[in-house]
Amino acid sequence: MRRLSMKLGLLVFLVVLLVIFALNGVDARLQGKLMEGGGRSLFLGISEIYQTSNSGSLTMAGQFFAALCFIYCIKGLSSEKTAYRSNIAGFLGMMVAILVSLPEEGFGNHYFVFFLTTIVSGAVGVYIADKTQLIKMPQLVAIFHSLVGLAALFVSYSYFYSSIGMKEGIYVLRRMELFVGGVMGMITFVGSVIAALKLDDIIPSKSVRIPLKNVSLSILLFSICMTGLSFCVSNNELVITTNLHCGMILSALFGIFMIISIGGADMPVIISMLNSYSGWSTAITGFLLDNSLLIISGALIGSSGAILSYIMCKGMNRDFISVLLGGFDQEETEKVVGDTKCYTTSSKETAEMLAESSKILIVPGYGMAVSKCQDIISDIIKELESRSIIVEIGIHPVAGRMPGHMNVLLAESGAPSRIVKEMDTVNKCMQEYDLVLVIGANDIVNPAALDPQSKISGMPVINVWKAKQVVVSKRSLAFGYACIKNELFTCERTKMLLGDSRETLQQVYKILKGCTGFVPRQYIDSRVTEEIEEVEDTDEVTTALLSSKQRKSSKNSRNISSRNKKAGEAETETVSMSVIKGSKKIALLPIVSEQDKTLLFPIPPSKVYKFREKGYEVAISRDVLTSSSQSKYFSEEIYMRSGALVYKNIEELIKECDVVIKMARPSEKEAKCMKQGQILICNMHISQYQDKENSQDQLLASLTKNGVTVIALDEVPRTSRAQTMDIRTTTSTISGYRAVVEAFNCLPRISKSISSAAGNVEESTVLVIGAGVAGLQAIATAKSMGTKVFAMDSRSASKEEAESCGARFIKVPSEEESLRKEEVLKKQRDLIEKYLCISDIVVTSACKPGEECPILITKEALRKMKSGSVIVDLCSEFGGNCELTQKDRTFSDVQSGITIIGKCNYVFSMPLQSSELFSGNLLSLICELGPTSDRLKCDLNNEIISRMCVAHENKMLWRPFTEQNQEKHENQEMLEKKSILENISKQSTLISIKDENKTASKTSVFCSKTEINGYLQKVMKEFKNFDKQLNGGVNFYAGVILATLFFMVLGLTMTTIQIQNIFSFIISTMLGYYCVWDVDPKLHTPLMSVTNALSGVIIIGSMMQYGNQTVTYTTLMSMFSTFLASINTFGGFYVTNKMLTLFTS
Repeated sequence: MRRLSMKLGLLVFLVVLLVIFALNGVDARLQGKLMEGGGRSLFLGISEIYQTSNSGSLTMAGQFFAALCFIYCIKGLSSEKTAYRSNIAGFLGMMVAILVSLPEEGFGNHYFVFFLTTIVSGAVGVYIADKTQLIKMPQLVAIFHSLVGLAALFVSYSYFYSSIGMKEGIYVLRRMELFVGGVMGMITFVGSVIAALKLDDIIPSKSVRIPLKNVSLSILLFSICMTGLSFCVSNNELVITTNLHCGMILSALFGIFMIISIGGADMPVIISMLNSYSGWSTAITGFLLDNSLLIISGALIGSSGAILSYIMCKGMNRDFISVLLGGFDQEETEKVVGDTKCYTTSSKETAEMLAESSKILIVPGYGMAVSKCQDIISDIIKELESRSIIVEIGIHPVAGRMPGHMNVLLAESGAPSRIVKEMDTVNKCMQEYDLVLVIGANDIVNPAALDPQSKISGMPVINVWKAKQVVVSKRSLAFGYACIKNELFTCERTKMLLGDSRETLQQVYKILKGCTGFVPRQYIDSRVTEEIEEVEDTDEVTTALLSSKQRKSSKNSRNISSRNKKAGEAETETVSMSVIKGSKKIALLPIVSEQDKTLLFPIPPSKVYKFREKGYEVAISRDVLTSSSQSKYFSEEIYMRSGALVYKNIEELIKECDVVIKMARPSEKEAKCMKQGQILICNMHISQYQDKENSQDQLLASLTKNGVTVIALDEVPRTSRAQTMDIRTTTSTISGYRAVVEAFNCLPRISKSISSAAGNVEESTVLVIGAGVAGLQAIATAKSMGTKVFAMDSRSASKEEAESCGARFIKVPSEEESLRKEEVLKKQRDLIEKYLCISDIVVTSACKPGEECPILITKEALRKMKSGSVIVDLCSEFGGNCELTQKDRTFSDVQSGITIIGKCNYVFSMPLQSSELFSGNLLSLICELGPTSDRLKCDLNNEIISRMCVAHENKMLWRPFTEQNQEKHENQEMLEKKSILENISKQSTLISIKDENKTASKTSVFCSKTEINGYLQKVMKEFKNFDKQLNGGVNFYAGVILATLFFMVLGLTMTTIQIQNIFSFIISTMLGYYCVWDVDPKLHTPLMSVTNALSGVIIIGSMMQYGNQTVTYTTLMSMFSTFLASINTFGGFYVTNKMLTLFTS
């Protein structure tokens, strides 16, 4: 809508000008008859009225108004809300600047010629901007830069020839301004044309090696300076003219040599630099013509481009001078990259990984723009967000060929700007992402930046390799602009989705769109029946290793051989299958419900292939399957078809496998079968099963004695990195959901309020005690069923979480309130009793690890509830929160009619769903133990594994929860002490701290050799800082003295107007500096396009060179300059509006 308004506004503006021409006829200068007849044209009449007034003041006021509009035009880009208005302000300022410049002395009333040229060129500029795709924005900006440079060059030539034609001498200072302005304009023009050709691949984008380039540039620069010096001091007209032409030719050669040798990797810097050059050339033209508006505008644009160049150089850890001296070395460009091996993936597997992730980061590179797949990325984002998956986009400052280019392309595709994050933001939380999808990026995600020996050493990069899983969508394994190998592509956590990104991501989106539910529901994965490609190298046993040079694979099909069951034949004892060479075997021990004998395996058949991809074989025991009547979801046939191994009995299964997984404590029989070095992954609940007399778990002691490594699932740390491995969270989520479902199954009431002819029914009331994971899930489930929900918890931090799920939060007393434990419990019971009377369903989940469950609902309070109410005690396994709770039993209290559900394992209510969720937790844990089976080990240096490992190498590592808290408290206290020590050490004071673990009389001084060395290093650092501050003070005062002398010289040698021009230049440069730093990084591309449009203010310089005579060759040069500047102005503002509409829509 806004783009349409912009087009209509421009159309109306052009129509108004045409109407004025119809009324005015033609220019009075070209129609002498009107003058002879005493007639006056409309423009001449306006001019006379204008000249009779205080024209100088009005012109100055208009120019300053335009300057303020230009300043706001840049400042407004600091926010998406004000960006659109800022573009309008810039366009308004440009129109005002043109109008107030019409009566200038040098314009000569050439209205017809000027407006005709402006209308035609403006229409051309708008047409070009409208037809140019945003992916071509760098080329468009470069071309517009060249137009400004050429316009400034023609203004300089017009000024020179008009002065010669009028036989006027040119002062030395004016000559210097003219020459420098022409040189800057020529370099900007030639350099921008070369850059545009490189960006469009008309000229190869790689840097061109020029023999003795630096020497050649030095000679050219010296020649330009000498030519300019001769131009400034010579009095011979022929010598002056020759020097001017020679200087421009040398400048063109300098621009060609400088830009053509710069590679595509440095193009963001070059585009910004050329933007700066166009501003400086405009400012120099302002000095030449004594025009304040040109000086102010040029300084704003020049400082803007300079700052963007600095930002780009910082984003690549490149020095600006090194960029100008040439791009990265191209010695390795032609190097064959076929020896690189990587782990490949398919569109289907990528879609599954996306669907199963909870937090995803997308990192786009320039390859995304080349393949034009940003619209597909936007569709994928919308699909993932519809599944409540968190999706964010990480943008590198130099991801494209222009600052902020990726943001514009993503905005064009409809990707919400709220999810777009800067590089520093995503790097801080990279470990929280389950999956990072890199699209067409190379150098900006290259770990080689961390290598001091690498040519991109120190370059800021997005640390995608720290995420849990990385998928790179890329056409091939070719090098990036830096021409170095990217180790990310061969990383074990990285999978390469090779091929055209648009095609592969289109397939990912179609598969993702077709998936229903949270994860795929197929019992049998299609991969099982497909042909399997195996890599020739036997040392690599991972999923799929690709060699881009050659990929030899042998087609093997699964051979499942078993003896046919014929009449009278005995059952087979073993099943022979093809096994991945060198793989580790995982034994799955099911848990069985005591009530209905329902089986629950930790990994379902549909997820076996995921473990096989990591190099692990999954195995089960036949005797368990045949002994249970409730094994329809986990039958032997389905497991075999999914690729699992089947053994005769549990003893043989455990003996043959390297890892044993069970969702509960193993039995004594199972524990005896385990061997030295075997890894057991299970729930231990040691604090509940340990002997109170000697505080020892007999089962754990037996496993430790046998040399079994035990990983306790219930000991997983509560950290963001370990979230995907947290079995307790998964179990609690299922329990919270099923608790509400089963409660309503027993409640003789309707859950939500309804109205009928018989009357109205109020909604049921649900009270949830304990707002942990299970409690929050219970709240959400109950709220979705239309009930009124109350939530109670002793933690104030739970309030926000409970209220976000739709509950009314009630804070209960806690031990933190300086009350005795008995008093706290009594207050809690009294408060709960008040709400029991109005509740239809009560769900309790108040239990702390390592402690007994508090009795919060006494039988007296329970019997005050309404008859027919239901209590679901989720803590029944550990005693329960209700006094009448019975473990694994559902019964009705005879006296009150209250139903009490004490079920322990709700996972048996949804065995297949539970198994699928558990397999996700276990896969993350297995990958933490070893990304591939050949690297499986229990690394106690890993912060997650060290917390979960309770036995290793015949040593018991488990400690009671209270001891862990005590150690945590001591560590925290020690850190506080060390912090105090460091603070006091800065004052060079000897510190001695009492050791609180010993007697009060003994003290210990933390003065070890290491601390003394650290202290000495800090002292030396302080001396260095002092020396730096001293040098900084000296530099400050030296700068003040030099600045004072400089301005004194100006005052003695220059006129008032010249000093005003310098003042305007300095102030505008400072304003531009502070305005540009506030610009939102997402709007850097609109910033470049709008400053490009503002540089079209050079049109004022061309207007002042039209001359007072009829059309001459200097007028023609000025007309051509007007033509170029108008294309730049109207096209620049239009394309800026086009981009800002995407961000503000």
